[in-house]
Amino acid sequence: MTQYTDAFNQAWTMLTEWVIAGKFVPRNEEDIQCFLYHGIVSHLGTAIGIRTKASSGNLWLGTKHFPDLVLGKDQSAPELIVEIKYRPISGRSFYNGCKLDITKMKKHYDSTPHRFVLFDECPYFVFLDQHQYDELASMASHNCQIHHFPTTLNTSGGKAVARKAVKTMRANGKSFQKMGMQAAATVRQRREGDA
Repeated sequence: MTQYTDAFNQAWTMLTEWVIAGKFVPRNEEDIQCFLYHGIVSHLGTAIGIRTKASSGNLWLGTKHFPDLVLGKDQSAPELIVEIKYRPISGRSFYNGCKLDITKMKKHYDSTPHRFVLFDECPYFVFLDQHQYDELASMASHNCQIHHFPTTLNTSGGKAVARKAVKTMRANGKSFQKMGMQAAATVRQRREGDA
């Protein structure tokens, strides 16, 4: 384990302990990034080799990537890459974004150790369940570790039932895109009828 990996692990542990103790309430990815940065610097005793939003790749070729933290003295050969995903309390789904980030990290940093940090703001209804965690892990590089908070996964049977229902509907030829368009058209017709 490198000094940067050890520093990240210490910072992550401190972050989760502070959240549990009510001493830190992050509201976005940047809050988490700043806390981890501070924890890493505190552990290392230096800010040398710690970069935020360091870009790599080429914008014109579609290979541009901005990981949240890049750790290591040699910028061209980082020792650890960190990508943060924050789930606010909202109705919007963000699981596809997690899958895209995991895939992007594998594509750009397969040979470099990296961490995917998933922070769920709502500890009372945790988004990530075992099926989703396993799916993300199967998509990830062998050099990737997934960290999530809360550390307890969603155990509700409702998610498995919903997955099964969606799978059955798709097997029966249902198109969710078409159903959404039909629902939108119905709403539009009702609004026009009320006008």
